[in-house]
Amino acid sequence: MAHSCTQILFEEQASLYRKLSTDNVLNNQRLPSAIRRISRRITRINNWKLKASVLCLLSLSALLVFVDVRAATPPPLSYITPFVTRGAFPKVCSPSDGSDVLIAYSPWNVSAGHSFTFLMPTFTSTFNVSSSTNPSYTIETYGNTTRWGSYTGYAQPNGLLTTTTYGLKVDNYYTLSFFSARRTGPYFLNFTIEVSTAPGQIVCAQNTYIDAGVIYS
Repeated sequence: MAHSCTQILFEEQASLYRKLSTDNVLNNQRLPSAIRRISRRITRINNWKLKASVLCLLSLSALLVFVDVRAATPPPLSYITPFVTRGAFPKVCSPSDGSDVLIAYSPWNVSAGHSFTFLMPTFTSTFNVSSSTNPSYTIETYGNTTRWGSYTGYAQPNGLLTTTTYGLKVDNYYTLSFFSARRTGPYFLNFTIEVSTAPGQIVCAQNTYIDAGVIYS
């Protein structure tokens, strides 16, 4: 009896998947016998166009099977520390010489035996700048002692309060690689935020909050 292309494909795929699901590995001894069996069935097909179609589809099917079985994945990150809010931090003001002042920090400590990925933090603060013509300020974020990103913000002139929320800015390779990588403990991270403004004026920050979290296994 002639077999359709789809029937042969589905029958052989089902047979292969049953073997793979039973062993959970691709057994080097079973694979050749499965290939020989498929080859014999294809040989019995008299229609050359149908035979070519079956070969093409089986090649693609085998590729999908190999990719599915051989793709190595690490153990899942199964626990998530919900975003933790730290704050509100007390009001601080920068010096008038243009230097930075620390406005908030968020320490994290992952113990040995865990693999983890940090989630990108966000932070909110209420700023005011003493200038009437240039009420801008600069925020610098750090992971331990490594600079992560820099922001330019604007408050209302003449020292009026302006509340702003920021997501972590990724403006260098280190920051991108840090949050893309899966790491292992023990590991300590202190996320810090500093602010400054132009020399001759001051910037103040108050009611600062940091939201951050970590996924780990």
